[in-house]
Amino acid sequence: MPSSTRSVLPCTRRGLLARALFVTAAGFIGTACADRPAPVAPIGSLSLGKAPAGPSVTSASPAYAHRDTTLNVRISGSGFSTGAVAEWALGGVPNAAKIRTNSTQFVSSSELVANITISADADLALWDVTVMLTGGKKGVGTELFEVTTAVIIGGGSGIGGYVYGTSEQVGTSEPVSVAGYGDLSGAWVYDAISGTTVSLGGGQGWGIDPTGTTVFGRDGNSAAAVWNRVGNGTWTKQLLPNPQAQGNASSMAVAPDGSLLLGGWVNLPTKRGQNPQVAPAVWRRVGGVWQSPTIYAMPGASAAIYGISPGGVAVGRGLLPSGSYQTFVWDNPTTYTSLAGSTAYGVNPAGTVAVGEASGPVYWYKTAAGTWTTTGSALPTLGGSCSTGRANDINAAAIVVGYSCASSGRTLATVWRLDLSGATPTVMGAPLVLGGLGPGGNNTVAQAITSSPPYVVVGYTDSGANVTLRWSLP
Repeated sequence: MPSSTRSVLPCTRRGLLARALFVTAAGFIGTACADRPAPVAPIGSLSLGKAPAGPSVTSASPAYAHRDTTLNVRISGSGFSTGAVAEWALGGVPNAAKIRTNSTQFVSSSELVANITISADADLALWDVTVMLTGGKKGVGTELFEVTTAVIIGGGSGIGGYVYGTSEQVGTSEPVSVAGYGDLSGAWVYDAISGTTVSLGGGQGWGIDPTGTTVFGRDGNSAAAVWNRVGNGTWTKQLLPNPQAQGNASSMAVAPDGSLLLGGWVNLPTKRGQNPQVAPAVWRRVGGVWQSPTIYAMPGASAAIYGISPGGVAVGRGLLPSGSYQTFVWDNPTTYTSLAGSTAYGVNPAGTVAVGEASGPVYWYKTAAGTWTTTGSALPTLGGSCSTGRANDINAAAIVVGYSCASSGRTLATVWRLDLSGATPTVMGAPLVLGGLGPGGNNTVAQAITSSPPYVVVGYTDSGANVTLRWSLP
């Protein structure tokens, strides 16, 4: 019949037969029965609405804080709503006993302000910042906040470059004076007595005496020099006696008689046309006058001292005829021992333990028989497997500072404690990470430590331009 007059077949036997024939011919299910319910669509064809996404946490400001303090932290992200609560977690586990959230203020869907209290024994680590919504959805910002003891030396944006040495505690708000180089067009000193940073001119500052009044290193002409404090913000340069113009004072100790010892190196006179020979040297200041340097025995083509004890035991490295460097320790000006490693940088005041690097941070020690262990004992890392890292300094309490590899891939300022009570020194406990100025992948280095408690460590972080730091040991 014409389509205009076609009627729908009722669901009679005839209609069912027609529907069956329709299925057979067309190859799919269809019906012309108006008195039957419409077929149900397959589940896969339904359009289901997506559940709303949970919050995200992208940053915290400030990104770091110290122990035993209460502060407001601005949390940025998305998906925040009224009633959201922030909390701090370590390794994914909340710990309100260490970082307690006192209140969380909703500002907008992208901003919260949390008031937190950090306990005096909170872990020095990178913490997660989590946000929980009223309905139970949660967002996690992994390792966005650091608990640290790091303080920028000098305040503000700090001093750029490298800090190499520290005085004992001489100040109040800034407890130690430090010296370094790389900013302020060369050598510099932060004078904690006056609270000022002073440019010493071209050159490098490699350390400062315990009283914070004498900086040592080399000037812009690469001549071994000291700078003496003569007033607030005023320092004067003095060249050290030297067989030839060039040299460097790299380490310092106070001898038992009160005289100041400086270890380093000098260029010895050579024949015309020959390269200068670098020799290990020690200067002594007696009665305010610097004496001519004592030249220590040459273990190779050249050698330099990087650390010295009050008794004159020195450590450093030498350049062998083969062209490779070798670590050495001098028990006196004429006797030295070759150690396996690249460089020794520090020695304890007793002159019995040296620290440095040999495919990572290590220490060497003098046995009861009076001989040195030639193979360094490895200091444990912070969990990383990289081969970089070194120990830079050791004090009278056998506290060693330097840097080592962390599981994050960064190298971080590290503290180790040695037990010297037995015949063989041993490492006490796990290494301590000193931390930096929040997350961001920056490395930190601990360069020197005070000899007297409360112990202060100085170093730097390479956050773009280096920033000088100090840490107080817990």
